[in-house]
Amino acid sequence: MAHGRAVLVALVAVSLAGCALGLFRPLPHEFVDSAATTPRPSPVSESANAVAAAVDVSTIEPDVRYLASPELRGRLRATDGNALARAHIVAGLKAAGLAPLFGGGFEQPTYPNGRGAGPHAVNVGGIYRALEPDARWIVLVAHYDHRGVVGGKIQAGADDNASSVALLLALGRSLGRVRPPLRRHVVLLFPDAEEPPDIRTERMGSSWFVLGAEADSSLVSLVADLAPAPRVEPIRLSLPMIEVMPYRPGSRFARSDYFGLREVGQRPFLFLTTGRTETYHTAADTPDTVDYERLGALSRWVARLAVHAADVDVELGWRDWRADPRADARSLLRLYGAIDKSERVAWLLRRALARDRRRVEQLLESWDRGVSPTPESYRALQLASIRAQAALWHPSGWWFALW
Repeated sequence: MAHGRAVLVALVAVSLAGCALGLFRPLPHEFVDSAATTPRPSPVSESANAVAAAVDVSTIEPDVRYLASPELRGRLRATDGNALARAHIVAGLKAAGLAPLFGGGFEQPTYPNGRGAGPHAVNVGGIYRALEPDARWIVLVAHYDHRGVVGGKIQAGADDNASSVALLLALGRSLGRVRPPLRRHVVLLFPDAEEPPDIRTERMGSSWFVLGAEADSSLVSLVADLAPAPRVEPIRLSLPMIEVMPYRPGSRFARSDYFGLREVGQRPFLFLTTGRTETYHTAADTPDTVDYERLGALSRWVARLAVHAADVDVELGWRDWRADPRADARSLLRLYGAIDKSERVAWLLRRALARDRRRVEQLLESWDRGVSPTPESYRALQLASIRAQAALWHPSGWWFALW
C-alpha cells in the first residue's frame, strides 16, 4: 500500500491501471468545479458521534506492535507470519461482535490461478449489519500483508499497514459496543496480496472483493460535514494529482488498495492517506516510529466519517476520470505551506518549489478569472504536485529540484 490509512468505499489504503492512450496524449479527464455543486451540509448523526467517542485508542498501539513484531516477520503473503496476522484480525472481529463477511466465515481464499493451484491469498472481513437486511454497504479497507524479509532484514510494516489495521479494529470494537442503528451495513475488509508483486494486478485481494476522492460532490460533502478535529486537517486532492507519481505520460498509477475496487467494482470511494513517510518499504518502518497520539485522533475522525456515511440519507455518486483543477490548486498551495515549515528541505529543492508555487498561483488565478482548465494546464499542475509530494516524502532530497 502506498501509503493509505484506510480506504472508504461508498456504496456503500507494476501494471499501470490499463489507461495508456499513447505516449504523450493527455488522459481524458473531465474537469469540474465541485465548489459550485457541493450539496448543503448534512448533520452528523448522534450515532456517528457516539461511535467516534467510544473508540478505545488504547488498543491501537498493542495491535500495531503485535502485527509489526519480529514474530510475524513482515506478514508476507502465504507465510506463517501472515497467517498469525490473519488470526489476530479474526479474533478481534469476533471479540467485537461483528458477523462474518463471507457466508459463515471471516476468511475468503482467492484463486487467481484457478482452484487447482490452491489459494493465492486470504482476505479477512467482518460486517456490522444495518437495520434492513438488503441495505447497501459502506466498506473500509486496510490490507494486512507486508513485504516479509528483504535482504536479511525484516520489513515490519508498522505504518504500512499495521497502523490502518489497528485503526479499523478499534472502529469495529466501538461499533460492537455502541450498536448504533444504521441505514447501511459497515464492512471492515482486510485484503491480502496488496504488496509487490501483486499490487495493481488481478491477484490483489481487493480485486476479489467485488462489490478516491474522485470529484463527486456527494463524496466531497461527507468530509465537509465533519467538524474540525484536533490533529486532523483534511486536504483534498483529486486522484489524478496523486496517481501522476511516478510520471508516465498517458498513464495513471493507482496508489493503493482502491485499485481493485475501482477497476472491478466501479463504486464510489474516498482514498484516505496520511502520505508516504521516509520509512516506507524499509526496515525502519517499526512500531517505535508511529505517532500513536495522532493515529488515535485519526481513528476517531475516520470512525465519525464512516458512520456518517453509513447513516446519512443521500445517494453517493461517482464517476471515473474526473478532476477538480481549482480545488487541487488550492490544496497544493496548502501543501506548500506545510513544506515551508520544514527546516529539512534542501535550499535547491526549496527554490524549485517556490518556482512551482508561482506557477500554481498563476494557474489558479486564471481559472478563477473564468479561463477553462485544459489538459495541458492541468498537466502543469500535476507536475508541480509531483515535486511537492516528493518534498513531503523526502525533504532532504535536493535532487528533486532537477526534475
